[in-house]
Amino acid sequence: MNIKKLEYLNKLNIQMPKRKFESIDNYEKIKLDIAASYIITLFGNYMESIVKWLQIDHLNVKIIKFNKKNEKLIDDLFDNEFTENKKLFNSLVGLGVSLNSDNAHWIYINKTGKIHNSYSNGLQINNSNQFCQSYALLMALKPYFRQNFSRIKKSYEYGYVSLLKFWKLHLEKIMQNITLDNHIEIIKLIKIANQIEDQNIVNKILKDYFSYSNLIATNILNILSSDYGIKNAPYFL
Repeated sequence: MNIKKLEYLNKLNIQMPKRKFESIDNYEKIKLDIAASYIITLFGNYMESIVKWLQIDHLNVKIIKFNKKNEKLIDDLFDNEFTENKKLFNSLVGLGVSLNSDNAHWIYINKTGKIHNSYSNGLQINNSNQFCQSYALLMALKPYFRQNFSRIKKSYEYGYVSLLKFWKLHLEKIMQNITLDNHIEIIKLIKIANQIEDQNIVNKILKDYFSYSNLIATNILNILSSDYGIKNAPYFL
C-alpha cells in the first residue's frame, strides 16, 4: 500500500472518537441508522446519475471512482492539499481503502487542484462512516462549504444541519428517479449492514418507512431531521 495512504488511514484511526448515542430504545437507533444508510448508499452508488438528475452536469464536474484503472491516480491524493494533475481538476473523487473493499471517502477537487475534504475542513468526524458523498457534492456546488469550519463550536453538527437543508431541497427529485430495482439493491445492502441487529425490528422499520413509494424521501428527511437525528447522526462511525 502507498506509504502516504497508510499514514493517512492510520492518522484517521488514531483520531477516531467513540460512537455517540443519546439514551433511547433500540427501535429509534436502528431507524436512524437505516435512514442514514439509505442516504449513504444512494449518493455513493448513484453519484453520476444524481449529478444529472439535479441538472448540474453543466458544471462539468467529473466523477472519479476508486477502481483498478484509477488506483495509482487516486493514491497520490492521500493526505495532500493540492494536486497538479489537471485530469483531477473539478472532480468528485472516491478515495478507496483497497480494491477488495467497497469503503471509500469522497472528496472534491476544485478547478485549480485544491483538495476539499470534509474530514480536514471540520464538517465530518475523522474516519466516520457517514455522509462524505453528500459533503463532497455540497462542496462542489457551494464554494462556501470549501472553507475550514474547525473553528466553529460543534462544527460537525453545523455541517450536518447544512446537509439537511441540501437534502430537503434535492432528495425528493432524486428519489423520483430511483427505480424499483435501484431501491431493492439499496435495501439489500442495508440489510447486510444491519445483520447484527434484531431482524424483526429491522424488517418492521423497512416495511413502515422504506417501502417503495413517493413517501420514502419524506420519511427519510423526518427521521434525519428529528431531534434525535441531529444529536446523533453527525457522530455515526
